[in-house]
Amino acid sequence: MATGLTSDSKKGLRPTISLKIKCCPFTFLLTQARYSTKIKYPFASCLISKNNKMSRLYIQYQTNSAVPIDTTYGRGLQGTLPLDIIYDLIAAYKTAVAPLLDHSSLAQLTLHLPNGIPRSALTEDCFSPTDSTGTTLRNSLALTRLNGFEFDDIQPLIIKSKNDTVQGIDRNEMVVEIASHDFLQYVPPKIEFSLTNTKERESKSSGPRAHPKEPATVLSWYDFLPNAELFRLESSCLISPPTFTNYEANVSDEDILHGRIEANILNPINHLLKALGYNLLFTGHSEILKPVLKGWPDHVLHENHELMSFIETKTIWDLPTPLNNETINQWWNEDISALISQSTRQNPRPSILHVIGQVYGYLSNHELTYGMLTNGEVVWFLCTPNLQNAPTTLLISQPVSLVGESPTLFQSIMYFVSLVIDNHKSGKSPETSPTDTLIPLSVRGRDIQGVPADLDLSQLNEKVGDGFCGNVFKYISCDGTEIAVKCCDKNNNKEGYRMMKKEVKIYRKLESLQGTVVPTLRFSGFVGETFLIGTDYIKGKHLIQGTKKSEVVIKKLKQKLAQHKIEHGDLREKNILEDESGNHWVFDFGKSEIIDSQ
Repeated sequence: MATGLTSDSKKGLRPTISLKIKCCPFTFLLTQARYSTKIKYPFASCLISKNNKMSRLYIQYQTNSAVPIDTTYGRGLQGTLPLDIIYDLIAAYKTAVAPLLDHSSLAQLTLHLPNGIPRSALTEDCFSPTDSTGTTLRNSLALTRLNGFEFDDIQPLIIKSKNDTVQGIDRNEMVVEIASHDFLQYVPPKIEFSLTNTKERESKSSGPRAHPKEPATVLSWYDFLPNAELFRLESSCLISPPTFTNYEANVSDEDILHGRIEANILNPINHLLKALGYNLLFTGHSEILKPVLKGWPDHVLHENHELMSFIETKTIWDLPTPLNNETINQWWNEDISALISQSTRQNPRPSILHVIGQVYGYLSNHELTYGMLTNGEVVWFLCTPNLQNAPTTLLISQPVSLVGESPTLFQSIMYFVSLVIDNHKSGKSPETSPTDTLIPLSVRGRDIQGVPADLDLSQLNEKVGDGFCGNVFKYISCDGTEIAVKCCDKNNNKEGYRMMKKEVKIYRKLESLQGTVVPTLRFSGFVGETFLIGTDYIKGKHLIQGTKKSEVVIKKLKQKLAQHKIEHGDLREKNILEDESGNHWVFDFGKSEIIDSQ
């Protein structure tokens, strides 16, 4: 840490503090300055001006100097994502001032309004439910809710540590708690296998089938991994860290593997689900569920004994981990071709047909949308996208390593659970609608989920708008429907892609308003590396800025969205259209937030 003097025409000479923080694998350089702050990253270098108020917030701990925190970067394993909520802000400050708060975990830190700003300046839902009269901000509060305030070095936000008031207690003996967001970053121990399988497991029938034994089409669930990496818990709580058991003996059969998965993966996830207030539970195939099970999956996810999903476990001897960019989707195609031609494969691996048939049987017989498959080294996440329109299609994600960090296994499982909660038996994947068409990879040379089969990027040449995420084009479908298609290159605009994924989620939350206040969502998905959202094309004009009519319309639309627990975050004339009949339509939900019930 270096100190010095800086000249300020308004205040004369004043001390400055430069902090150089090493946060592997990145190094941050923060300079406390009244009017500009430089933060160096491997991906970007930015000079933030005073006019950009919400990109920089000052935070002060006790009598230390207030430190500016840039909200544009800092979240995620690579530190490239923007800060979204109060918890992110606390974590960024703790990193910036290290080792000042090393004595406190993130769970012991709270952020408060400055002394000069009363509680009444914000609505009650902005504050921690455990602080009914003070100014403790809720950890899950979106930073957009602080718009309108300038937290500078004169009136900074205040950070406090619960350790500051603890007396007579040995900190080393205190019960350690972490935030639920941190829980997802823990990595379970690697499962080690013996050289050979010492016990052949008797194969169990998966029960009677309502569908063909194998799916007709197996596609890649291409967007599972990027969505899992972006996933964040909607609610936050304090929770003890996961506890893991280290085993000396290697896994030699499937029964032992079941025990390792329960101890170091499912039990911690159950602990987190309980802390978050869910009634969901991962268990073995218990006798309670036996009457409703058609087959015998190794583990099930249930809510009050209602089957929600399952996990099927195989050993690496029955289901090896693919190497050299191979996928089990490719294996399935190879095995089907060999079966049809009655030929022998050159690859000596075990056949994948029985495994695929087994998990597909569990999904189809129970009309489940989602399932999981693991071999103890990686996990595949499964989806039947639309049992009505494509009853024999199975989507399989890229494998998620048990010891991977981007995304972690816990992060992937909790994202998977969130999908199950939203839609465990409707037969629709998160990227499809009743009008969508799924085309096999062999037909078009690419995976398409959600995007109409007749849509090609070369057809999108009538530009009708643009924005941060990308351009918007008018597209006419094969049945003559006019559709507005928003496009975003996920590789060159990662933040725009994140906002568009959020937008799809908000559209689904506003399903009852589609066609009246918000356009009807027609499809979403990828064409190559471009992510698309298609909605009904609305012909109209934007409201005139600053008029009395605009104020009334915006207030009315805010109330309608609030009734559905949605805060738009950027509701202004530019994002509202008035059609020829005088109806008003809301667009651009990339900055929207789901209002916390607390």
